[in-house]
Amino acid sequence: MTAFTSPSSGCIGTSKLFYFSTKHCPKRPGCRASYPHKTRSHLVTASDSRVSASGAASHPVIKLMACDIDGTILNSQSGISSDNVAAVKALIDDTEVLFVPATGKSRVGALRAMAELGERLQQIHPNGCPGVFLQGLLVFGANGEVVHENKCNAQLAQTVTGIAKDMNVPLIAYSRDSIVCERKHDYMDLLPTYHEPAATEVGDWEKAFDRQPLNKFIFMAEPETIDEMRPLVAEKVGSAGNLTQAQSNMLEVLPPNSSKGDGVRRLLRNVGVHPDNVLAIGDAENDLELLSMVGYSCAVGNALPSVKSVARFTDIPSNDDHGVAHTIQRFILNKLALVE
Repeated sequence: MTAFTSPSSGCIGTSKLFYFSTKHCPKRPGCRASYPHKTRSHLVTASDSRVSASGAASHPVIKLMACDIDGTILNSQSGISSDNVAAVKALIDDTEVLFVPATGKSRVGALRAMAELGERLQQIHPNGCPGVFLQGLLVFGANGEVVHENKCNAQLAQTVTGIAKDMNVPLIAYSRDSIVCERKHDYMDLLPTYHEPAATEVGDWEKAFDRQPLNKFIFMAEPETIDEMRPLVAEKVGSAGNLTQAQSNMLEVLPPNSSKGDGVRRLLRNVGVHPDNVLAIGDAENDLELLSMVGYSCAVGNALPSVKSVARFTDIPSNDDHGVAHTIQRFILNKLALVE
């Protein structure tokens, strides 16, 4: 038997032990995961819902958790709490739920930011951690393979770099797990604080267009400057790109028709999970599409009002109060204990 003690933070309440019987995990060969005593015959396969005492389908079974990184599983100091680590490890080791990052960060940056949890994810996914990265522009499937990649075309790249030069605003571009810039600026010293790779100078943007894929661009400036320039950038970019923000001091430009939600939808097709069977949690504008499409949408306490307006569950503690641990305990671990 395997036991998980609920996180100790006051937001979750009295510590409890939940027990699950141990058996082989079919999703991860070699993994000794734990599951409820009840078998899959106790689930309604067609609708993926739990069966109530009367035999009627009730709430959809959660099969996948899509978790934002900055502002959600990371606290305001860009660190991850021991409560959040313990809860996600229990989710990984003691349930059938697939945990995946869904973030604007690069994959290397996301795993680095999650510290020991990132190391654990790499251990159980030796071929590469599945997840949605770069705001849905780079999606890795169940076996670590790239199932989707989108990049800025030359016209969008020229428009964005032209705006940066005209407005004299620092600009970076993500190229998969690396970051490039025309020339370095003090703002780029912030990147390591977000656990992202340091930016590499390319000398001239025109050289970068042909040399490597540029998935997205980010303007970096004070929040007031970003707020002022966003309408102007939106006008010049038009329908050729999407604008979004995960941080107040960064304005991101993505290829058109792309979002974190679109990336998660592509991942779900790869792993064979319906959106109704997904729990997602986030805090910022770039989480809106994702939270609008899943069965269990959660906004941490520090989330923007616009995010809380689309989330189904808004009574979640903040990222500084272990909101992710609370969510896992409430919606997954507690419910598994009830079917014992």
